[in-house]
Parts: sequence; structure tokens; C-alpha cells
Amino acid sequence: TLVCTYWHLRNALNYMHPDVVMVDLYGIIFEGKIYPNGDPRAWLDSVPFSRTKLETVLDLYGAKGLANIWPFTYEHTRWNDLTETDVEPVARDPMRGSGSGSNVVEQPPYMPVQGTGEVNELGLQYLQKILDACKEREIRPVAMILPYTITTAQTELNLEAAVSLAEQAGITVLDFRDMDVVNPTVDFQDYHHLNLSGMDKITRWIGAWLSEQGVQNQRDAMPELTEKWDESYATYRSIKRERIEMCEKLENLLVLLHDADYSCILSIPPDLHLWTDDSYAYVRALLENLG
Repeated sequence: TLVCTYWHLRNALNYMHPDVVMVDLYGIIFEGKIYPNGDPRAWLDSVPFSRTKLETVLDLYGAKGLANIWPFTYEHTRWNDLTETDVEPVARDPMRGSGSGSNVVEQPPYMPVQGTGEVNELGLQYLQKILDACKEREIRPVAMILPYTITTAQTELNLEAAVSLAEQAGITVLDFRDMDVVNPTVDFQDYHHLNLSGMDKITRWIGAWLSEQGVQNQRDAMPELTEKWDESYATYRSIKRERIEMCEKLENLLVLLHDADYSCILSIPPDLHLWTDDSYAYVRALLENLG
């Protein structure tokens, strides 16, 4: 939800001062303070104890949920049922919490519908709080809508309201739904999650756009950040190499090989009418996606 997004941001700004904050508006479609199928404790436990954490817990849960300030609140009621897996050290996630699927589910092009229903006023309220938090710290907020293909009238209504609020505040809105940055044939895992290929295209587009806006990469000026970046990237490369070596499906392999760090040679039988038979259109799209 945009409520949780706001508190994520507030916590982050205790430790850093970025030039730009990118705000994904899709959270406006989730009503209430807490995502219905989510558990804020998954990130609250990693937030250091601070006034911000206290304010977050009180906002999300009220005074009755004050115990969420301390980690493992759920386990406090079942000490007699703990197993070895409950007390194993938690390994640091090399993917930083991101998903990176190589599945391919062909999607239809994005077709907008007329927005109807009730606007998520709470979400708009917290979107404004996000913009205000950035303004107070002289940080430039940029709103964006990541691509998806299947939508509803309620989704469109709420996103229209969020875009309107951002534009009235003079905030740039990057709407990837109809920007042709990704290919719905090869770049989605499902109707609203990009696969590795789609993620790569969006990330590179945003990076290039930020450069055009004059936003400088700070890595060279911060050696300790460069070291951590290089370490993380080496870990990512290792994980991806393992996934490529274990891959058993051609379509998954082709998505994994959409990567500037890889070159590949494909042998295609001469009697395979790949470029003339439309029944191979899907495979053709995956091959062309290699670049």
C-alpha cells in the first residue's frame, strides 16, 4: 500500500539523502493501510528501533499493536512449539527482496478501460505525504506506473486520481503502460509482473532517463558504496550463471540470456521454417529479444 510505502521512505531517509525518489503508483489500488495478503512485520523486523519505527507501528496497528515494535512478535505466543528452523540464522538475501523470474507468459497489449468506482482517498492522502516528505528534504520525487496488461475499472480510476495529484503538484509521471519499452509477448511473468527481460529493459530505460535529467551516479565519489555494489553484482552474476546452467526449458533460457554480459550461439536446423512459418512467431519473438 502507499501507506507502507510512505513509512518505508521515512525510514530510508533517516539514513540517506537521495537526489531522486521513484514512487510506484500501483500501490494506490490497495485499500487500507496494510496489503490484505501481506505482513508488514516482514520488513518491520529489519527496521532499527527508532522514533520512526514507533510512529510506523502506531500508524499501522494502533496502540494495541505496540508489540510489533520488537522482532518475532508472532513467535512470542508459541515458545513451546518452536523448531530448529525457527532459530536458524537468517541469510542475507542477495536479491535484496526482489523477484527475478525467467518464466514467459505471453500477454495481450495493454487496453485501458473507463475508470469507475470509489477513489482510494487514504492512498491519495499518503501519496501526498510522500511528496511532502520529499519536498521538506529538497528531494525530487518522480512518479511511475510500471507496465501491466490486464486492468479493471477500479484500478484505472485510482491510478487516474494518483496521476492527477502528482501532475497538479508538478511531479513528472512516467507511465510505462503505453510507452513500448517492453514487449508483452516476451517480457511478462503474468499480467502485472515483469520477467528478467522486462525488468532489464525498464531498469536501463530509467537509468538512461535519470542521466538525461542530470542525475549523477554517486558510486565513483563513494568508494565504500562502489565496493558493496561490486560485491552484490558479483553475487548476482553467480546466481544467474547457476540458473542458466540448471535451465531445462528453451523459453526460460532465452529470457535468461537477454543480458548484456552474455553472448550465445544458436544452431537452427535448416529445415526449420522459423522465419516463414507463423506458428513459430512466439519463438521468433524470444530469439529477437536476445538483441
